[in-house]
Formats: sequence, C-alpha cells, structure tokens
Amino acid sequence: MSVEAQESADWNATSVFPDLNAASTFMQRGAVGFSPSRVAGAFQGLELRTHNWQVTPLNVEAVHSSFFMNKRIFPEGSVKFDGAMLMRDIPHEWHSTPGLRS
Repeated sequence: MSVEAQESADWNATSVFPDLNAASTFMQRGAVGFSPSRVAGAFQGLELRTHNWQVTPLNVEAVHSSFFMNKRIFPEGSVKFDGAMLMRDIPHEWHSTPGLRS
C-alpha cells in the first residue's frame, strides 16, 4: 500500500462519515484487524490499544493498494477509497486476538 497525503483541517466531504468525529469513533470501536495467515482460509487477529485517541484528517492525493485493486477479489467498482486520518505520538500497544477461519 502507498499513500500520498497531507494533513488537513477539513474532513473529506465525500466520505460515508459525516465528520471526523464519526469516522474516528467508528475506527476506535473497531480497532481489531485481520490478515491472511500462511494457512489457507485462516486469518490472524491484531488489536490496537491506545492510551488516548487523537486523530487529524488527511487530504489524500493518491492511494494504491495491491490488495483492493485485485479485480479477482474486488470486481471493478466494488470498493472505493473513503478517507484517511493520522495518529501521531500516541502511546499504544498491539495485542494478538483470536484468529478467524473462513
């Protein structure tokens, strides 16, 4: 993945989230992610825990993701970039979580 962006004072007006606070709250409540493991159909879980949560909006000029641009997984028009936030100098911890199987 690569992103070209600059900090901004404004939230992306075309986002599905009405404002930065709504997007931030959504991400904070869902701070668990999953990645494919070496075993087919299995995903490893990782949780972000922060000691405080503070984000700023980003104005994204360009974004590229080989995963989301894979048309075998995501047919043309099935995914669209929404917006981005930046966290900086936030004390945090990463914790493993139970994995998933498809």
